[in-house]
Amino acid sequence: MNALELESVKDQLSRISVVTPSYNQGRFLEQCIRSVLNQGYANLEYIIIDGGSTDNSVEIIRKYEKHLAYWVSEPDEGQYHALNKGFARSTGEIMAWLNADDLYPSWTLYVVADIFRNFSDVEWISSLYPLTWNEEGWAVQCVPLPGFSRRAFLAGRKIQQESTFWRRTLWERAGGCLDVGFSLAADFELWARFWQHAELYGVAVPLGGIRNHEGRRAIRHRAQYMDETKRILQRYGTRFPIKLEATARKVQSFTKALPSDKLPKYLKSPLLRLGWYKGTNIIHQDGTWQKQEVLFP
Repeated sequence: MNALELESVKDQLSRISVVTPSYNQGRFLEQCIRSVLNQGYANLEYIIIDGGSTDNSVEIIRKYEKHLAYWVSEPDEGQYHALNKGFARSTGEIMAWLNADDLYPSWTLYVVADIFRNFSDVEWISSLYPLTWNEEGWAVQCVPLPGFSRRAFLAGRKIQQESTFWRRTLWERAGGCLDVGFSLAADFELWARFWQHAELYGVAVPLGGIRNHEGRRAIRHRAQYMDETKRILQRYGTRFPIKLEATARKVQSFTKALPSDKLPKYLKSPLLRLGWYKGTNIIHQDGTWQKQEVLFP
């Protein structure tokens, strides 16, 4: 593809800005970078913010710098400060971040762009099939979710950050930054703000995944992460018990996604009034992308 053809393709695709924060993640960083770049997405704006790594991270970044919109390696104030620096440099209509130890499947960016192009009213999406990678980068788990709703989120239902993408307009309406007052759960706090402005749509395709390894901060500091999550839910006025994991499991086991056309009319009306019926929060592929109404708390 020559330069003219490439520019023509880029004009037809929304620009997607992906930011990768990194600090001494040389062991995993190259796999992460390749999972983004190897998709061949023509209108990608990829930014890497390194916190002044002392391992081989800078060497790896320089290997790919001609494909990056921007990168820097300098001391910062942590992961979320690095992300704010990266997003401040970004210009894409669609935004996301991928930590240096995580990965995208090979189709992610084109699927995301296609969904946002087809549904102008959709402002943020996340996968109903979140992946887990092992230390070597193999997909080892994919546990399906029945759906998303604000009610379930406030009951502790987590949203996989690696599988979540949003429009810049939503980012700006929600404050345009991550709250660096949280060292582990600022993504959860960002989702809480997003919920105040727009419905989250679940996508029936894997879009990303976390890599489980002993050095992962959320594993090493799980108690602190849960404490931050509780504080966030209290900040946003949750009416639900703060026993997050137990509550989320109960919600998931009790609820199964049910298309609205299979829901009896005598049930649909009271469920709507009670706030237990959520419409059009699943996007799936059936020849073309389709929205589907589901029963979900």
